[in-house]
Amino acid sequence: MKHDIQIGVVGLDGYASVVTKYLAEHGSRIQPTIRYVAVLPPPAQQNDPRLPGLRAQGIFVAKSLPELLAHPELEAVWLPVPIHLHRPFTEQALAAGKAVLCEKPITGSLQDVDALIRARDAAGIPAVVAYQHTYDPLIAKLKRQLLDGVIGKIEHATLIGCWPRSTQYFRRSDWPGKIRIGNTWVLDSPPHNALSHFVHLGLLLLGGSLESSALPRQVQAELYRVNLIENYDTVTVRAQLQTGSEFIVAMTHACRDAVGPILKIHGTRGTLTWTYQGVQLNSTALQPALHTPREMLERFARLVRGLPDETRLCATLETARAEVFLINACSEAAAIVPIPRELTGDHEVKGEHFRTIPGIEAALQRCVTDRKLLHETGAFKFTQPAGQLDTTTYREFHGPRA
Repeated sequence: MKHDIQIGVVGLDGYASVVTKYLAEHGSRIQPTIRYVAVLPPPAQQNDPRLPGLRAQGIFVAKSLPELLAHPELEAVWLPVPIHLHRPFTEQALAAGKAVLCEKPITGSLQDVDALIRARDAAGIPAVVAYQHTYDPLIAKLKRQLLDGVIGKIEHATLIGCWPRSTQYFRRSDWPGKIRIGNTWVLDSPPHNALSHFVHLGLLLLGGSLESSALPRQVQAELYRVNLIENYDTVTVRAQLQTGSEFIVAMTHACRDAVGPILKIHGTRGTLTWTYQGVQLNSTALQPALHTPREMLERFARLVRGLPDETRLCATLETARAEVFLINACSEAAAIVPIPRELTGDHEVKGEHFRTIPGIEAALQRCVTDRKLLHETGAFKFTQPAGQLDTTTYREFHGPRA
């Protein structure tokens, strides 16, 4: 019997704190077992008051990524780091012989994710992405049923997500809302960060084989901005997929009320609806797994040990690439439209300030109900016709449309 998989974590806060707490409390019950043995605090937290307590628990506190990766017993790393660090940190970990579980979205550009695929293949070591919903055993079951034709031929799918985000959210670091940091594409936005889980999930379920995601052959997009950021905070997309179906995505952070995420897949003989609360497959109600890191960590552990697992899918670099493909295509298809200040709203919640588009929740709901883009609904004066991009030969991100 091999010993515990010993894992190092880059980071202390955010989702890093959720995963490390879960490992400390439940790592011994995961099969194969995982033990949290090393941490790399961010530069600003090298003197964090929590570090003496971690050292007392036997956790090695590194001062640099090379020092963390040099830990003699480390087999794997968990990288909940900003988007622009995903490629360099993953490449260094793979070169050091460590399996990688990287935060989503995997990169800001197709060329960066393709570089990671090459690095993974050269190292011969697992590297997967933390789209935790993908690892739910229910998703593997649903994908098999869709491929078996449980709802007939898939004709179209829709995804709506309205998640309010405050101005403080965009100021929490140097990368939120950015198009790029230095020479690295970031493209932080609702569908390429907070709500990217569900874009990835939709493309995966729409893919033509069990472990593949659907790719667009044509993209129409409308991108809008309310907040004081570089990239967009509101988007509607119509993607014609290579599998023959259509995928409508409608998302915003410039809202008062939360809506969804709600993913609906329509076939010739039925419908699949996925939400946090439950799944409806034709007339059958199904319950997703509890929202914990367990399924993801256990699937990752089995990958590290080379053990098969037919009950759960993985968020592979290839399926994550499909999400990056769609996001890159949207930015090349359409320029960002700033919304005039007089057409926007403001409100405060618990001391945080929110910039909003009044009525955006109902308008995006109409988009997914009627399969329209925002301009096509006629709901607002500020909208412009969608930009369009043929992606049949799309291979590389060249930068956002001016």
